[in-house]
Amino acid sequence: MVTKEDVIESIGNMSVVDFAELTQALIHKFNLTIAAPRVEAPPVTVNVPEQEEFEIVLVSITDPMKKIPVLKVVRNVTGLSLKDSKELVDSIPKTVKNLLSKHEAEVMKTLLEAAGAVVELK
Repeated sequence: MVTKEDVIESIGNMSVVDFAELTQALIHKFNLTIAAPRVEAPPVTVNVPEQEEFEIVLVSITDPMKKIPVLKVVRNVTGLSLKDSKELVDSIPKTVKNLLSKHEAEVMKTLLEAAGAVVELK
């Protein structure tokens, strides 16, 4: 007996012309009618440009004891003086840095969160 796999293998080895003739022979032999294929509209895709520039907003500090580690990270990533970094941390919510690439923003967010800050990417 011939298995389905044997039939599929045989069809796979046929030329396009032979396959078309086989199809017509099967339609005639079994008296098949072929309905027109249903044509559906392709899904609509909207190309929304990916955001390229981000800003880091320091929202809060999880624990008052973590204010100094957050202050150190803010100072390191911004290059601000100790006084300016302290003023920034004391005036949260505040933008720490803007016009960052996605990668830079994610790295900075990770550093700030590890120090104990709650951070938003905008």
